[in-house]
Amino acid sequence: MIDLSLVNAYNQVRNRTNWAPLSNEVKTGLLVDAETEIEYHPAFNVPNSEKSSERYIAAVSELAFHKLSIKELPKANIKRIKNSKYEEEFFESKNSSDNTMAWPPIVISMLKPWSIQVSLRIQTIR
Repeated sequence: MIDLSLVNAYNQVRNRTNWAPLSNEVKTGLLVDAETEIEYHPAFNVPNSEKSSERYIAAVSELAFHKLSIKELPKANIKRIKNSKYEEEFFESKNSSDNTMAWPPIVISMLKPWSIQVSLRIQTIR
């Protein structure tokens, strides 16, 4: 898991006042969720050597903050997918927003260097 102090510093630079008062347990939970989604996402493969890079820390931070933001929205419809079904649902989906579980564009953009080719797999399944 990435260092919580690095994420706190990133969010402080981004002037996110609703991140600072959260307990470390809540922050850690959001980060674990965000990192797990990135780790198990079949379109991205982040090498271990890159998991301490500024770009990766920013992507995880943005996804964690996005998760916090959608939890704060009234009646937010959050689609949860178990990791065991993640890949299957990813490849069966034709909608790109489903492929990223409605991640914000900034996260997808930050993860682009680690995107992998999936077109052959999609053609094989169809």
